[in-house]
Amino acid sequence: MQSKHNTPEYILFFIAPGFSMMGLTSAVDPLRVANRFAPETFSWEFVSARGGAVTASNRMTVLTRSIQRSRHQPDLVLVCTGFDVDAAVTPNVLEWLRKQAQNSVRLGGIDTGSVLLARAGLLKNRRATIHWEALAAFQEDFLDVNAVDDLFVLDRDCMTCSGGTAALDMMLQHIGLRYGESLAKDVSEQFLVDRIREPGQGQRMDATARFGIHSPPLRKAVQCIERHLDAPLTQQQLAEHVGISVRHLQRLFQEHLQTTPTTFDRTLRLERAWRLLRQTDLPVVEVAVACGFASASHFARVFREHYKRSPKNVRSPTEHPV
Repeated sequence: MQSKHNTPEYILFFIAPGFSMMGLTSAVDPLRVANRFAPETFSWEFVSARGGAVTASNRMTVLTRSIQRSRHQPDLVLVCTGFDVDAAVTPNVLEWLRKQAQNSVRLGGIDTGSVLLARAGLLKNRRATIHWEALAAFQEDFLDVNAVDDLFVLDRDCMTCSGGTAALDMMLQHIGLRYGESLAKDVSEQFLVDRIREPGQGQRMDATARFGIHSPPLRKAVQCIERHLDAPLTQQQLAEHVGISVRHLQRLFQEHLQTTPTTFDRTLRLERAWRLLRQTDLPVVEVAVACGFASASHFARVFREHYKRSPKNVRSPTEHPV
């Protein structure tokens, strides 16, 4: 099979220290396999702010060119970063990204790459996604971006994905839309993928898988709690949403999760608070409000009881994320 285009689609992968290797390889390898079936469909290059070897979060390295020394204007730039994305936010990088957009280059983000695009002002009034662990912080920081909890998002000339294997689905979708569904299916079969996931799918396992829940009313209750972490419902309100009595609700939580609805809800809100504390500069009082706590003092007390650390102490970079 020959490529339908006269010249290869030239893609630049911008990476920064601590980038996700899984996200990067999940995006690159579909291009390699596509070229086996349709030679010279894609060409690509790895670039970084300064060039040289860039180390991923798993300690593997990738050799890069400087963004100032890429061969020629790309058709697509994909930004792949990791947990410490803010370290990659420099004036030179942001200006380079804006220049690509001005030159009608299509842009994309992998994992937390959406943060760089948003900092450059390139996601304003667009739908975009990011890894679920960073989603709450992203939503707080970029109110002008319609941030969603999808595997990947295609919005006009911009594509973003949540990282990991979602990058594979995003690139298979890209291949299918530009070069035909047949090529996308050929590539997916090489990776033993039985179906290409759609962009509208959520990132995380549903409640049944994550919590081992098989009771429909309990599953509905958990989903309802997850949707209202910033404004928690009372047990009475939750029971009404589900359509059961409060006693039935309490019995379901105790039987299947060995906890109460109130404790389960508070645990999820504290987990959200932990992520906001680690990933944003929001004042503790704003984190408390965003996670449904009535006051900063109440939040601090409950947080310390749960994590054995104060909210301010969590801000200290004493540990490295996976």
